[in-house]
Amino acid sequence: MTEHSETSETRELLKKSQIIHQTSRGPTVDEVAHQILRQALRSLYPKRDIDPDRTMIGTPQWQAVEGHLVAMPTQFESLTHALVRQFFSASTANYLEGEHFLTVNPTATPVVHLDIDVEAIAGLLNDYSPLLFVAFGERQLDYWNSTRHQVPHWQELSAALRKALHVQGADGWDDDQCRVARAVSRHPDKQSRQNHDPTLSAIQVCLIDIDTVDAQGKVRHLILGGAAVVTGRYKQRDLVMMYTVEKGYETFDSLKKLGDSLPARIDVQPAGQNLQWQLFEPEGNFFDHMAWALIATQLDAITAISRESLVAEADDDIASAPVVEHTSGPEKNVLTRLDGSIPDWLFGASAADLDQYSQSINALGMLYKQTDKTLLRIAPITTYAQNRMREAIIADKPSAASLPLDSLDITVTNSFETGGLTLPNPLDVHIETLGEYAFAQ
Repeated sequence: MTEHSETSETRELLKKSQIIHQTSRGPTVDEVAHQILRQALRSLYPKRDIDPDRTMIGTPQWQAVEGHLVAMPTQFESLTHALVRQFFSASTANYLEGEHFLTVNPTATPVVHLDIDVEAIAGLLNDYSPLLFVAFGERQLDYWNSTRHQVPHWQELSAALRKALHVQGADGWDDDQCRVARAVSRHPDKQSRQNHDPTLSAIQVCLIDIDTVDAQGKVRHLILGGAAVVTGRYKQRDLVMMYTVEKGYETFDSLKKLGDSLPARIDVQPAGQNLQWQLFEPEGNFFDHMAWALIATQLDAITAISRESLVAEADDDIASAPVVEHTSGPEKNVLTRLDGSIPDWLFGASAADLDQYSQSINALGMLYKQTDKTLLRIAPITTYAQNRMREAIIADKPSAASLPLDSLDITVTNSFETGGLTLPNPLDVHIETLGEYAFAQ
């Protein structure tokens, strides 16, 4: 197996990141909910400009205290968020005139109620909630067919997949395998590839076609999205190699070994079903077909999401084991570090924030690729600040050199103002290192 440098591994990760970035693009659920509500509200109230993101539904809250109902702060929720919540919770809106109300400024005192029938709004939400992911799939398909820089988005995905096979070295493939992969990348059409290099005439580049058959003989058909299988004879050697977006570059001793690995790659395979599979080689640009298969898989996954499926999933008490438990060695260590680096706020982030975070990470990866690697030896800013503080203290007081300055903590108590007096705030106290204190200043 070819030895690869850290730079080679980084290039593989960047290519994978670019493909994931392409497949994660498109409208968010929040955006689709906003669009369909905006259109419906325009039809219902043609003379009103009602923005479902800004228009809030107010729900009074009550709490029983010693046998008496006490009014609590009113809960506000945008119409867009209400539609999304209803879909995922399989709930319905039941707004009552005189109890619930609409407003565009929930922080005003007093809150101004809009003269809009909240019961009609409840009916609108209940009508469109079951259709949310139908509209989501339609908007996602529209996204793939739309253009950016005069190129359809699906062609951008095809180009990213093509680039993934243009490898000088890959963990899992040797030099001959990489040479074949590069030839496929340069000439994705089989006829063009054979004309350019007759030694590749026996090479086939295929997609994987899968059928699952249940006990009643019902067939469920799917194509393993994001997978390219390269087979054939090259330099007196039989090749069975595969690239997938999820697992990268793989080699198999035989087609049977490849087939044995397929059940674990399918997200849902009901018990009692048999799996049948075959390879097929599409005509024309292979990576276009690979992109279409990946998009079809994505749209099928969106279509499969319904209120009923979400309820069934919530009722399933069997928790799947963490991904990290299925790995071993260096990969497990990498996943463990990655899991620890995910910020807490990301777990509860909105779809729009997740998309923005994904784009930022992808941009950082591209920046890393373009940066002089010698600059990576520069210490983090917090370490730099800690070192400069230590040096400044020792320069001012040489006797402080023997003190454990790196273990020194500074307690900072912030202040507040009341009645013209500035007082320490005992509820706003935190501890900083020297570096953190310098950085804050």
